Amino acid sequence: IGFPRENDELLHGLHLSIERYRAASYSRELSGKVWKGCAKIAGGGFWAGGSPPFGMCRVLLDEKRVPVQVLGHGEHKAIHNQRVTLTPGDKHEVETVRRIFAAFADEGQPLPAIAETLNADGKAAPGGGTWSAGTVRAILGNEIYAGTMIWNKTSQKMKTRSRANPVAEWVRVTDAFDAIVAHGVFDRAQAILRAEA
Repeated sequence: IGFPRENDELLHGLHLSIERYRAASYSRELSGKVWKGCAKIAGGGFWAGGSPPFGMCRVLLDEKRVPVQVLGHGEHKAIHNQRVTLTPGDKHEVETVRRIFAAFADEGQPLPAIAETLNADGKAAPGGGTWSAGTVRAILGNEIYAGTMIWNKTSQKMKTRSRANPVAEWVRVTDAFDAIVAHGVFDRAQAILRAEA
C-alpha cells in the first residue's frame, strides 16, 4: 500500500526545512570562526582585510615579521603564516594627509576651507573624487593615521546595511605600524572635532 501523496509532500517539506536549518547553522558557525580569526589577526596589530585607507598601503610580512613586499590592489598573501600590515603609501597622499592635520590642528582652518584649498591645488581625494568637509573630517577622525590598528568598528549581516558597533567591541592596537601623523597632532585634532560637535 502506497502512502498518500499528501504525506510525500509533507515529508519533502520537512526534509527541506531540515536542510535549510542545517545550512543556516553551518553558515553561522563558519561566520563565527571567520570573525574569531579576523579578531585574532587584528589583535596582533595586523591588517585583517579590505582596502587600505587613503595614504596607506599593505605590506606582506613573513613569519618573523620581516617585510616581504608591498601588496598591490587585488593581491593577497598566499601562505597562512604570513601576515599583512599597513605602512605609509603614495608620497603625495601621505603629504596630503599631513597637510590636512597641520591645517586643522595647528593652523585652525575650518573643514570647508581645507577642502576648498585641496581642490584648488588639484589634490585627489580618496576614490579620485573632490574634497568636501565630510571627506576632510573622515581623514581627521581615522586613528589609523596615528599608527593605531582598529578593527570591528562596523558590522554587516547578509542583505542588511552596515551598522556601527559599540566602542567596547572594537579591536584596537596602538603603535601597530608606522604613523603618518604624530599622536600629539592627532589628539589635538580630535579635541577640536569634539569641541565643534
